[in-house]
Amino acid sequence: MPAPLSTTERLRANLDASIVAKQQLLADAALQARFAAAVGQVVQCYRDGGRLYIAGNGGSAADAQHLAAEFVSSPATAPRCPPRPSPPTPRS
Repeated sequence: MPAPLSTTERLRANLDASIVAKQQLLADAALQARFAAAVGQVVQCYRDGGRLYIAGNGGSAADAQHLAAEFVSSPATAPRCPPRPSPPTPRS
C-alpha cells in the first residue's frame, strides 16, 4: 500500500485534477453544448416557477448540500445578506 500523501501533495493533486477537468471541457465542444443545454433547462425551470431537487447519499449528500447553497446564495457582486442557517446534515 502506498504511503499517504502529505497535505501539500494532496492539494497539488486536487488542483492538477481540477485543471485537467477544465482543459477537457474547453477542448470538447460537444460536452460544452450539453453543459450549456443543462444550464438552460435549470434556468428555464426557475423562470417557469419550478423547483430543482438535489440529493445525495453519504459524501454525495454533502456535495448536494453545497450545490444547493450555490443556488440560494447571492452572487459575490450583490449586497451581503445575513447568513442563512443550513439544515442539519444527518450522520450515517
